[in-house]
Amino acid sequence: SYELTLVGNYTLTAAVEFPTTSHIRIRGVNAPAITVSAAGVRAFVCHEATSFHLEGVRFIGAGSSNVPGSAYDGLAAISTGLVTVTDSTDVHITKCTFTDFYNGISVYNSDRVWITENHITDWYVYGVVASLCTDFHIDFNEIEGCEQTGAFGAYGISATGDEVSGAASIQKACSISHNVIRDIPSWDGIMTHDCDGLSIIGNDIRNVRAGIDVGHSTADNVVDNILIAGNYIEATTTDSWAGAGAFHVGIFVQGFDTTDRINNVTITGNVVSGFYNLAGSPTVSGNAGHIVVGFANYASITGNVISGGGSLTFDQPQVSTDPSAFIDEEFNMLIKISEATAARRRVKFRCVDATDGYTAEPGL
Repeated sequence: SYELTLVGNYTLTAAVEFPTTSHIRIRGVNAPAITVSAAGVRAFVCHEATSFHLEGVRFIGAGSSNVPGSAYDGLAAISTGLVTVTDSTDVHITKCTFTDFYNGISVYNSDRVWITENHITDWYVYGVVASLCTDFHIDFNEIEGCEQTGAFGAYGISATGDEVSGAASIQKACSISHNVIRDIPSWDGIMTHDCDGLSIIGNDIRNVRAGIDVGHSTADNVVDNILIAGNYIEATTTDSWAGAGAFHVGIFVQGFDTTDRINNVTITGNVVSGFYNLAGSPTVSGNAGHIVVGFANYASITGNVISGGGSLTFDQPQVSTDPSAFIDEEFNMLIKISEATAARRRVKFRCVDATDGYTAEPGL
């Protein structure tokens, strides 16, 4: 076992690497600050820990736009964070702060991961990334102030899997819930492209190009058993892509194609606000809408509230599904629409059922 109690502040010229195959516990007393001395220097790294517990420490980087100086344990440098943990079990990172680094927290290929009650500010690409993990819980964090201002992907929370590679990469029994996510005008509040059994509940996401992005990026991804409930999502008005094409959507859930589909998705009780309000002359490519669902089997979309849409004309209505999307689905449209323009009142919903094919319903 390796136990460390931190009292007072420290400056690091190189990352502290903790021993492998150990039970590691690090606890801060009165929120000590760990400051790195130069841009791109990580603070703590750990590989193959039997358990890793980190609590109550402040981590301060030296410039968010600087890519970390080296790869770590097979991860590209751009995937590492101020604290980076790989190939470990029982990972707990809680009640810490992370600021001014390319990525805040990076956990990869680990089992039983809890990232909770942290405050992350002034990052560039990932506030939290927890990819190739199973039984992860990224809950009750405050993530704000992404410093990516151009036409580039950035994420409050990202947790992508790789199920086709084997059981070690299957992301199951996971949650991303009750987080506060702010100010990512270029891209996603929450994103995953491979997960079986994911609850996304009660998050407050504001000033984002896309709120919740769940789907297949390749035919090999598996995205099943998804619950998206009780979230508040508010769009950005800033077109950080400066007219270049990019998608713009509140909740996006889509399989890869008619063969490789999402199975079992429930979207309920969410409030999605303010899409179509980008300033300037934006170009939207791919998908646009407050709620967009496609290539899904067994889907239920109920009790959501959509409000505050702008006047931009996009290809898709506020709530849409691909006409070939559903097999044996439940698609109960109990959507409240407010502040819709006259042009978009012509088609508020697009629904599909197994017998009638595509239908267009008038608004309420």
